[in-house]
Amino acid sequence: MKNWYQMSQAQVMKTKETSGEGISGAEAAKRLKQYGPNILEEGKKKSLLQVFGEQFLDLLVIILIIAAVISALSGNPESTAVIIVVLILNAILGTVQYSKARKSLESLKNLFPDYHLNLKNPAESYLQNFRLQELYLSTSGL
Repeated sequence: MKNWYQMSQAQVMKTKETSGEGISGAEAAKRLKQYGPNILEEGKKKSLLQVFGEQFLDLLVIILIIAAVISALSGNPESTAVIIVVLILNAILGTVQYSKARKSLESLKNLFPDYHLNLKNPAESYLQNFRLQELYLSTSGL
């Protein structure tokens, strides 16, 4: 099967068993029951502890961990301590940056709700929730 963006409008409508006029209310109710609402599911959010742990999976960080181990085995505790402190500070800063970015993204999502323009009846345009049987032009934000 081709990707949706590679198909013509007629091919998509044939595949989805619809037309330019949309589907009937009964068909929409049937599809809603069969497939559920037409919304994107958000993935599971990572805990801060997971994010902190993932900071140590970067290649350069792993090299620094190996350098700390070699430094400790060679009897140089000062260098080992400095490397470990740098690694911990890097992980803390990375976690804080990730947390701030996630909060900013959530704020932007709430600031600009999805807007759906009903092409069959523009007077019936909706924010966020809309009926399945209508034909819509959707955009993020206004």
